[in-house]
Amino acid sequence: MPLAIDFVLKERYRILALLGQGGFGAVYSGFDQNLKRKVAIKENFHSTPEAAKQFEREATLLASLRHANLPTVFDHFIIPGQGQYLVMEFVEGEDLQQMISA
Repeated sequence: MPLAIDFVLKERYRILALLGQGGFGAVYSGFDQNLKRKVAIKENFHSTPEAAKQFEREATLLASLRHANLPTVFDHFIIPGQGQYLVMEFVEGEDLQQMISA
């Protein structure tokens, strides 16, 4: 079930819009109320212990990478019973689906 518009995650990230959703999760545009900037928030619905370990490894690895073609990872966290979240730099522009269908 997608997060509601204006819902605030972790008392910090306000959900602005649902950008896409699939079987494993969703991606939202959001606003970091502490740092006053737009962000992308990736939500993973699976929160089994193994999925949580894998998420932690991936989030830590992604946060350590710096490249012009990769968004910067700002935060990651797990809300037990709800999901796993990765907060990244929001990159304006067309999404891949829009480019393919044009």
